[in-house]
Amino acid sequence: MRLDFRNACLLPYINLESLTNDPAKFLNLLYNRIQHNPEQWAPYDNFLLIKQWEIGALKTVYNPNCIIMHGLNYGKLAPWNDQTSHGWTTIGFPRAILVLEAQEKLLGFLRGVVERLVEGAEIENGTENSDAFGKALELGLRISNETSGRFEFASAYLNQPFCAPPVFDIRRLLSIAQLQLNMHGDHLWLLQTDASYTRRYVRVVLAGEFGETLNKNFKDGVAALQMYRDAVIFWFWSSIMAELQNLQALHSKFEGKIRPELSIPEPYGRALASLEALLEDQIARRAKHIEAILPFRPGFSQKWEFENRSRLQTVSFRTRRRGSGIFINLFFEDRLECCLLMLADPDQDPAEKSISKHTPRYEYSTFFAALEDHLAQCRNNGRKDELARLDEAPYCEISNVAAIHHMLSILRLHLPRVPRFDPEKMKYAEESKSWRYVNKHFFAQDPHRKHAVAADGGWKAPEQIPQKEDGAQKIKAEQLLAKLLNEFLATPQPIGSKLRSTWLEQNATQQAALASLWAGMRDRHRQTLERLGFDDADIQSDLKMLSADSDPDYVRSVQAERDDIRARIAQKVLETQKAFEQQASILSFEPNSADSQQKNESTGLKIKVKTRTESNRPELSNTHVSSATADLEDQPNVITVAVTKSAFSVFRSMFPSRISEEPSQKEVRWDSFVQAMAESEVGFVARRSSGGSAVQFEPNESSKWFGKGKIVFHKPHPVPVIDPVMLLSMGKRMRKWFGWNEETFVLEEKK
Repeated sequence: MRLDFRNACLLPYINLESLTNDPAKFLNLLYNRIQHNPEQWAPYDNFLLIKQWEIGALKTVYNPNCIIMHGLNYGKLAPWNDQTSHGWTTIGFPRAILVLEAQEKLLGFLRGVVERLVEGAEIENGTENSDAFGKALELGLRISNETSGRFEFASAYLNQPFCAPPVFDIRRLLSIAQLQLNMHGDHLWLLQTDASYTRRYVRVVLAGEFGETLNKNFKDGVAALQMYRDAVIFWFWSSIMAELQNLQALHSKFEGKIRPELSIPEPYGRALASLEALLEDQIARRAKHIEAILPFRPGFSQKWEFENRSRLQTVSFRTRRRGSGIFINLFFEDRLECCLLMLADPDQDPAEKSISKHTPRYEYSTFFAALEDHLAQCRNNGRKDELARLDEAPYCEISNVAAIHHMLSILRLHLPRVPRFDPEKMKYAEESKSWRYVNKHFFAQDPHRKHAVAADGGWKAPEQIPQKEDGAQKIKAEQLLAKLLNEFLATPQPIGSKLRSTWLEQNATQQAALASLWAGMRDRHRQTLERLGFDDADIQSDLKMLSADSDPDYVRSVQAERDDIRARIAQKVLETQKAFEQQASILSFEPNSADSQQKNESTGLKIKVKTRTESNRPELSNTHVSSATADLEDQPNVITVAVTKSAFSVFRSMFPSRISEEPSQKEVRWDSFVQAMAESEVGFVARRSSGGSAVQFEPNESSKWFGKGKIVFHKPHPVPVIDPVMLLSMGKRMRKWFGWNEETFVLEEKK
């Protein structure tokens, strides 16, 4: 029976129907297998056979030797050697012979197809399939790009066999970590400085039945804890970045000694093992969070019941699933939920938690691929209701897990492989801040813990957490954060024209309330670090990221903006006064008449009309502008680009004019945004990131910002439309990293 399906097990990604319908897959497969030799493909080809090997789906023969998988002796037999075999520079014969057999069969298949295509090209009346291949050949190979619907690989997990072989690349690891660090840092920065962004984020966190079930104290507490958790994620990425920088320094130091046939230098090997252990720990924690929030999201909550302990002023709650014992076929009944639950626990079947512990471990990529395949099928079949179930919050969490998994996948391709160290022993030996977080159990103090209320109504931890916080102290701290968030949300949100003193007062009030909330966040984090025994240097380093609202540059920019608005209000008052005086002069009205006062009130401005003559009125200075704009005008080499009318409309929504009185309320379709970013003079190419909703934008060689970095934005889901608040926040991020502003873009002249 195993022989009947041997080819399918050796080459699980070869499917004639799929390759026929999408010629680009075949072309990329052909191109990359020719461009990269079998040695470069061997680690990935070996990875593809893991599952079949573990379940015994491939019959093989035993041989006590091993096979060399690198260098000029690739494929040759060699005596067994523990060190090289465990480092995967040589592989045991039974496993290695399967890799070589898979490569031989694939190359034979490709040669056969090419010969058939060459023969078919000589026929004048070709079939529809040959026409498809001809068109694909004319268009050439395409890389994954959101700006084009043709020959686009939407999923790296589904299409990796048709792309270049994955290899260990420390620069790629640094790039991924830096992008994630910048993205999460920007998110925290906006939460602290942009009241509209914070209000929107709270709505996203509390969307659906979850937010409707919880009372007000619970709602505010849950949202505040999610913000604190976002800060924890940032600190994780900052610690990973520090580990990578140390690894890069060691890689440069030992570069001549890092070769497949040599032993890894001990310091470099420990750095690799340290990074891998940290990533493995965090991917499990982040994936578990998907399982924790899933019952509360609008697309999944209908299968769960909520029990609200309102008599306890905490954020604790219990959930239980409606209808027990009917999840044996969850993969077929609800594939979306099954994929998400399996991401949270790859070792177990979500339908059968009693599964044997000896069942082979599943790989995260299996479920990422299944998830993205399901979503792609839903898009192709127009199943908008199914797509709508996966909203913004879990999709962003998936992106976070996918980024960690991508780094792990790259790290595990290092040759020779690093021997695994015991994390329990390692955490006491390592001295970096990353391991201080682990050693002092900081990441275990997760604020999102289920079943935090015991049956008798008292406080109880769901599991043994080292150095856990006292229950009463925890409740008091969470109540304070909930109170501060409640006070912020209760402040009136400024609406209408900015050129009113009322707008300024309301804006100042809400910003003060937001600042109080983050002062509470800082106090909460300081208390946690002091309880866990962190020193003052670590505490101050962490608190710096929670102090964006008190940063001197930010305070100055806010003050300059308020002064600018006051100046424009005063300018408008003078202009209105002048118009009234002229009208009064013409109609022989007194300036202080009842009619004049009524007109003043209709403008929404408090105007004190003076009878001073025009010659005695002081002129308003035109230099009273925001510091950001003034600094920009002082720069001699400000970058400006001409864009089409449609792109100009998109960028105008991201960067409204400084003199605009009304806040922008315009939505922009995601495709329009991507097209605008790809304008010839802008030149930002969009590529799908590792998974989830994250999309990476990088300036190409023709862009004026080439070489100045990349940025990641989350594609809106399920409706691909960017709302006004997110548009403005994206504009702020582009201003921060690339210097964009309202003067960067001009409308191109018609030819």
